[in-house]
Amino acid sequence: MLRAFLFCVKISLTLKLTPLFNCQLICAPIQGNVVNIVPESDPRFGPEFNTICNHGYGEPVECFGINCQHMPYPYIKGISHNFQKQYDPDEAVKHANIQVKQCYYERNVRALKKKLGVCDRLGDEER
Repeated sequence: MLRAFLFCVKISLTLKLTPLFNCQLICAPIQGNVVNIVPESDPRFGPEFNTICNHGYGEPVECFGINCQHMPYPYIKGISHNFQKQYDPDEAVKHANIQVKQCYYERNVRALKKKLGVCDRLGDEER
């Protein structure tokens, strides 16, 4: 993903973010849209698009952070088009929270199965 992002920086100062059915709260408003990759204070800033800097870019748990699944694609005004599917931000966050809860339950089941296996090997009848 870093290679794709650096390619976008070389070509254009705007990029498209891929839409996801389940995404983090900070990424939800801008997913599937075109964004600037420079802050508003930069003279190259294009006022027609939001900036990624307003959505936590550079922080580990924010947009393009550790668990961010979005992919950047270069967007050149007048040449590129944005035909990506748009998801409701509230629904995307709701689905992400459901997925987090599901992963939590899966981790607990794996941990309990591991404990059960240890009990079986030790011959513990009470469990």
